Amino acid sequence: MDDTKRILGLPAFEQDAAFRRVLARMHGTEAPTATIGRYELIRRLGAGGMGIVYLVRDPILDRRVALKLLHDRLGHDADSDAFARRMRREAWAMARLHHPQVVRVYGVGEHEGRIFVVMEHVEGTTLADWLEARARGWDEVVRAFVAAGEGLAAAHEAGLVHGDFKAENVLVGDDGSIKVGDFGLVRSRGDVTEHGGPAAPGGAGMRGTTTRVGEVLGTPTYMAPEQLRGQRGEPRSDQFGFCVALHVALYGRPPFAGQTVHERLRQVQQGPRRPLARGTSVPPALWSILARGLSEDPSARWPSMAVLLEQLRDVQGARARRRRRLGLVGLGVMMLVVLVALARSCGGVVGRGGDGIGIEPLWNAVRAQVGSGLERARALIRARAQLEDSLPLLVEEPPMRSGPASIRRPD
Repeated sequence: MDDTKRILGLPAFEQDAAFRRVLARMHGTEAPTATIGRYELIRRLGAGGMGIVYLVRDPILDRRVALKLLHDRLGHDADSDAFARRMRREAWAMARLHHPQVVRVYGVGEHEGRIFVVMEHVEGTTLADWLEARARGWDEVVRAFVAAGEGLAAAHEAGLVHGDFKAENVLVGDDGSIKVGDFGLVRSRGDVTEHGGPAAPGGAGMRGTTTRVGEVLGTPTYMAPEQLRGQRGEPRSDQFGFCVALHVALYGRPPFAGQTVHERLRQVQQGPRRPLARGTSVPPALWSILARGLSEDPSARWPSMAVLLEQLRDVQGARARRRRRLGLVGLGVMMLVVLVALARSCGGVVGRGGDGIGIEPLWNAVRAQVGSGLERARALIRARAQLEDSLPLLVEEPPMRSGPASIRRPD
């Protein structure tokens, strides 16, 4: 490869395609379509720690799909054949999983010595960008994470482990759908770090990108302690990462802020600190649910993702039930007031000689009173609910926040 191509910093087939387009423009001809295997390249969608994702067209099925081309450093050594076989096994295992909250995997192949995975293309954004787009209420955030958690639970039931769950690996479709991607495709087979040396838990940095720690590939901020120690992930490891991601979404920072793997492990052993929820509407019950999922010992976490999700749904349901209960109480009080007013009005009319008056004027007056009274009752109910949800958690020492919380008090 010449120096000009190396300057571009692109994969070989992208470099060749770029030069062919330039030559085609110079000669006034149409450039041939670049391909990865049988798939026709449309455009690059993004890049991450595992590889580069492209939007491509499958000419056989005439549909657009996403194609992730894994970085060549993941499989170029003596074990590359074994790595390729494992990737194919896991990709085909994912292809058999059909769930609305999981990105479909269609197949796996190899191009210029690099493994690629073909999957469903979701028009939309990531959950991380969705959270950053605007301030969202805690119930909206929890609802999105419960949907993503259902995808995790389905994969666990199929014997698959994600290993690198975070908001960046969850897609939010333009149609509102929520799907988790990259199941089973995040584990390295090499006993090296990202920089090529042996894993060093005492000094490995805690970065937000996908990194090798021992034999595990993942994002340190979201990795369970057993993964940080170099062990393979299990379903309860995914549960830990899920709780870290939800903690970040609700409180604006991760539960553990260690800058090295050693510091992180020490903090996990001590347990997460209760966040100060002042100025937010996050219910205290959510903290208790997350704290258990963040336990150092996997056996102390929730028995499964399904049980954890049921706990989150209970918090959402409790809020809805409280609002309905307060609404019924307010309505009952107003009806009692109306009945008393009606009885007094009728009694006063009869007492003035028995001539009485028509029911319409009386009913119109009562209806006006009911309307204004119900509005006041609704306002009181809303104020009561907001007050209950906004009670600050008392802690001896407020924790440091690395950024603004993503939850704002409802207008």
